[in-house]
Amino acid sequence: MHDRKVCVGVVVCIGLAAILLLVRSTLEQPNPLTIVMTGGITSRREEVSKSVYKFIFYNDDGSKLSYCAGLELLKTSESFRSLVKESIIANNFAAVFWELPPVSGGICEEQGFQFIVANAPSLSTARTNNRAFDSHFTADTVVTF
Repeated sequence: MHDRKVCVGVVVCIGLAAILLLVRSTLEQPNPLTIVMTGGITSRREEVSKSVYKFIFYNDDGSKLSYCAGLELLKTSESFRSLVKESIIANNFAAVFWELPPVSGGICEEQGFQFIVANAPSLSTARTNNRAFDSHFTADTVVTF
């Protein structure tokens, strides 16, 4: 393959033995991902680590979308929800942790709307229990834990 190279190195384990290791390394970092929503809001991906990406959202004028505006758009805009969904699934992880930073009402307009997506391979094989909390819910009840 043209985009990979093979590096061979020798590692000495405290003078007891020499071990030959074969290490493959990718020559290029993953391409940054930018997804644009109808209406001009943009999602840009930044690599935090090999299995964690941060997504930051921008208005069409290049300013950061505020946290409050992002939460409101999640409630009211199907195209924004689709943009968030596409941002999450663009990483091709089988399962993910999706985390938004905590924010208080006082800084909701100052904080930019962003989240991280972390690869969660242990979740891809986890068994679910769809009835675990059934006893806590009734038809017209709001539940807090």
